[in-house]
Amino acid sequence: MMNPFELMIKIFNNLTDDLRKPQYKGHENRAYGHCYVASEAFYHLMGGKDAGFKPCFRNLNGIHHWTVLDENTKAEYDVTFSQFN
Repeated sequence: MMNPFELMIKIFNNLTDDLRKPQYKGHENRAYGHCYVASEAFYHLMGGKDAGFKPCFRNLNGIHHWTVLDENTKAEYDVTFSQFN
């Protein structure tokens, strides 16, 4: 299995504006608007449900946000965490 932190960096480094929904396109923060696509990529590349991963949706003060939970270790992975202060 790939190191999850190395994978997060690889995914983050490949996020492009064309992967964002229209309302997020052009935002100056590279992570903003990429949480779904980044979490989806991370989930599948880490082995998905069969490997014990679970997509997680959160409502953070009106902002919808996706992360991935490793149900084996209870670690939560957020590829786009840098969009938050």
